[in-house]
Amino acid sequence: MLIALLAVTMFWLFALWFGARFIAKRLGRRRKVIIAELHNRRLRLHAVISELMAKANELDQHRQYVVLPANDQTSHRLAAVCQDLVVLSESLTMIENLLKEGNIKHGRRDILIAVNSAVHLNRHLDGVSQQLRIATEAQSLSLESQANRDLFKRESTSDS
Repeated sequence: MLIALLAVTMFWLFALWFGARFIAKRLGRRRKVIIAELHNRRLRLHAVISELMAKANELDQHRQYVVLPANDQTSHRLAAVCQDLVVLSESLTMIENLLKEGNIKHGRRDILIAVNSAVHLNRHLDGVSQQLRIATEAQSLSLESQANRDLFKRESTSDS
């Protein structure tokens, strides 16, 4: 009877040990998959931020050739967006460090914050782009009307 009790106890201890080991391995694999997915999201976010920086640079180049009203805040908005983009790109290294440490919770949270910030900055860049487009159209209309006035003056003076 003692041997049977010992055998049943050993069986259950082995079953618990095997079950705990199986669960630990499965959780370890799941953790690795989650970290790999978060690394991929960080890489995609890096690409998005690079595109936003290129867009901001293009708008800044365009802004230099457009005459804006004195009270226009486009330059200040664009500068603020560029600063925020730099901060956002620097946060990607912090996210990478969190993921290397295996800190899934904080890595996921910071990626979500960075994505929301990128969406917000993209909206600001679209607003700046629209303001620059309106200013460019107004400037081209102004130049066109000035050219028409000059042409009219030349025609009226040549008729006299």
